[in-house]
Amino acid sequence: MHGQSVCVVQELHALAVACCSAAKVLHDNNLVHRDLRLPNVVQLGHEHYMVIDLESVASSAAKPLPQDFHNVLKTCTAEALDHARHFTAMSDMFCIGVLLKEVVDSRATPYSPKANLFVHKLLRKDLTAMAALTQLQHEWCA
Repeated sequence: MHGQSVCVVQELHALAVACCSAAKVLHDNNLVHRDLRLPNVVQLGHEHYMVIDLESVASSAAKPLPQDFHNVLKTCTAEALDHARHFTAMSDMFCIGVLLKEVVDSRATPYSPKANLFVHKLLRKDLTAMAALTQLQHEWCA
């Protein structure tokens, strides 16, 4: 990879770490963010991000969302919810996958197969926050 490509992959990695770390803290306390998207992540510096906007945080034991849940969570998709319309920890992880895919799709720079596989695992709801952080301990450049 060229130098700029490596830099972009490292930025994506740092973004993923920040989002998954925030999700882990919430999930460890039986909370879900429910609004993990790009406008709710701020870049503090090169490869430093922070998840913000905690006003949608709720208990992971919250009641199912109503049929018209878009009035409650405007950015949520039915695909993020479980079969009973609960927004779960895995819903947060799905939303992180959507967020990362948006970044990947917006760049012309190719990403590593490892980064793409990670995003697809999030979109399939295959990774908890802890499992995601474990996978993120490895470099994406290979």
